[in-house]
Amino acid sequence: MNPKTTRLQRSTAILFRSRAPTPKATLSLLAEAEALNSHFVDGVRARVASQVKDVEDTHQVQEIVKQAAFDYTFGERGGRSADPVQTEAMNIARNIVREQLRKKGYNLSEVKDKKVSELAKQVLSKNPQIKERAHSVVEERNAMAAEIEL
Repeated sequence: MNPKTTRLQRSTAILFRSRAPTPKATLSLLAEAEALNSHFVDGVRARVASQVKDVEDTHQVQEIVKQAAFDYTFGERGGRSADPVQTEAMNIARNIVREQLRKKGYNLSEVKDKKVSELAKQVLSKNPQIKERAHSVVEERNAMAAEIEL
């Protein structure tokens, strides 16, 4: 096992403990606490894995893990925007980047998604009209969805 992975696993301690009033409830609450612990540790580990990859100092790794644990929110998905306009704007910008890459002769299967996203962020920052376009697309989509009768 990778020593850095082991350090990371050791530094994410169990935070949820439960005491039940009756023995029957104890098993249920312990199972819930174990599930929460597992979810919490996996979430923190996923968030800090790339940050601690090149860090040699164990104290610095511990601080990164502590901060990630402190900032962790259950049910929150990292890296994605909850704003539908921002999400649509990034999708438009990514499509623009992919189109330009194709025109310049790049094979899209060889270009990493992370690189496309980085370039899309640059396109988005230089072209605020993309966000306006995304806003109109989201409004149009919401209007169409409102017309649907269930």
